[in-house]
Amino acid sequence: MTNIEKLKATTNKKLDYALVDITQMKTLILQNKFFINDFRKKGIQNDFLETQNEIFKFRLFIGFLFSDLCCSLNSYFNAKSQYEEKFAIRNIIVIINEGFKKIFNFEKVNNKTKYRNNSFWIKEIKPLLIDDLNSYTLEYERISKKLEKYLEFDFDKIKENRDLSIHYDKNPMLIYNMIIDLDFEEKASFIISFLDILDEMYFFTEKLGNHFRKDIENAFEEYKNKLQQL
Repeated sequence: MTNIEKLKATTNKKLDYALVDITQMKTLILQNKFFINDFRKKGIQNDFLETQNEIFKFRLFIGFLFSDLCCSLNSYFNAKSQYEEKFAIRNIIVIINEGFKKIFNFEKVNNKTKYRNNSFWIKEIKPLLIDDLNSYTLEYERISKKLEKYLEFDFDKIKENRDLSIHYDKNPMLIYNMIIDLDFEEKASFIISFLDILDEMYFFTEKLGNHFRKDIENAFEEYKNKLQQL
């Protein structure tokens, strides 16, 4: 079975998982937000809940990316015309370009300005890996190297395709040539590699979120005792 055949066979399963996870993350974020406020009022330590919520928010974003990609892949696999296939590939390119930009960002080549410090992965997740979570630093660095390696794909061309797909152009021949040149098999490695990174981030954020299980149990035991006292 080729990579594309495997992708086709597993896309719906991945989509189902992502959609369930999105609902769970939304519920947990709102639940944590409620207890953060209530714990604060009752003098119960709750820093771990705030940290956990940042992890859940990042995971929620990954869920949207995963779902969008799976829906676009289904559009490609179920296309009834070549133009529908090309349109699906354009959507996939846009999703990956914008998703990667939010997760890790690019370097602005002309003046060497780095935007990476404002990305989810550096600005939101890395600062969490201190104190209780420092044991996950090696795994974080391993995924970071994969993100760096992913930049070896021709993102200049990807951005050009992205811009033409979103903004079009006064010269419609540029759009035509871009569409004609799009080839799914050529983009397969680009797509699969990004999905693999998202998969790893799912497992990583699950470990980070579960790390606080004991803290949560202790906090709720204290919460229950204070409610009984009241």
